[in-house]
Amino acid sequence: MEDGTVNVSSTAPTTIVIVTYDGNLNAAGAHTGTMDIYSANKNSRYNTTVSENPNVSVPVVSGGADKASRTKSGTYLDVKQGKTQSKIINDKNHNPIGYRLYDDVLIHQGNNDFDINTGNTASCTGVTGDKNKNASEYYKEVINGMRENNVVIVR
Repeated sequence: MEDGTVNVSSTAPTTIVIVTYDGNLNAAGAHTGTMDIYSANKNSRYNTTVSENPNVSVPVVSGGADKASRTKSGTYLDVKQGKTQSKIINDKNHNPIGYRLYDDVLIHQGNNDFDINTGNTASCTGVTGDKNKNASEYYKEVINGMRENNVVIVR
């Protein structure tokens, strides 16, 4: 991935999710960035570069809540959709459906009362709003863009 290329070979339709932080902190102390979603077809080798247009691109924040760090860089395989049990993100301002890695929530909808400039998380990646759409509207795009098999790359 050093040249910006991600190679995925899968026997099932797979979603490639790339979270890129922009190096900035917002007013809440959270790292800001974008999450881009690409689709790879079954039984095909798929290459995507950062210059290619993603199927979905949404703003995200990570960390900042009680001085939490952001989601750690790495490649996360087998990220599945599931309902969160967290009381913090299981309220009327969030969507309780998240994308989980084992028992941890890795990606979820951020609070609709906040945006890219004010949102924060407890180290997970929160899809947030901006001047164009709120978090709920962007998160609908994420749910429609992701599949059963998800590879998440955090840079």
